[in-house]
Amino acid sequence: MAVKKFIIKKNRMNNNLPEQNTPQTNGEESLSPRISLFITERFSFQKTTLYTKMFFVSFLSGILVFNIIFQVTVFVENAKKVQSMKNERVAVSKEIQYWKQTAAKYDGYRDAYFRLAALEYKVGAVNESKQYMEKTLELDPNFEAGRVLGEKIQR
Repeated sequence: MAVKKFIIKKNRMNNNLPEQNTPQTNGEESLSPRISLFITERFSFQKTTLYTKMFFVSFLSGILVFNIIFQVTVFVENAKKVQSMKNERVAVSKEIQYWKQTAAKYDGYRDAYFRLAALEYKVGAVNESKQYMEKTLELDPNFEAGRVLGEKIQR
């Protein structure tokens, strides 16, 4: 009979089943209520700590996912700006080529040299901009916009 009692208790502990008709032997007091209570309390504590850990891990994961999404949006915006700047630089380069051809074709055309000076200054080629501005002011010393841009370039 003692073997049967052990098997019933073992099955009850594994399945977390409530205590049912436990056979008693020779007036011995059963230990199963105390054991199952201990197991249940311990399991509850482990469950609580598990849930707490899961909450913190989930919270941190959420923060990381949010930051990743934010960084991706910033990256996409910056990539668009870079592409826009490249496109603008290509357009300015084409315009510079056009005005160089125009200035070569019409040697005394003041506005072509002025436009070249402004475009070269926009690109950051200050030395070329100064040369074109000198040519502009040489062709027309009274050109007000040329003097303003010339002063800006000299700084």
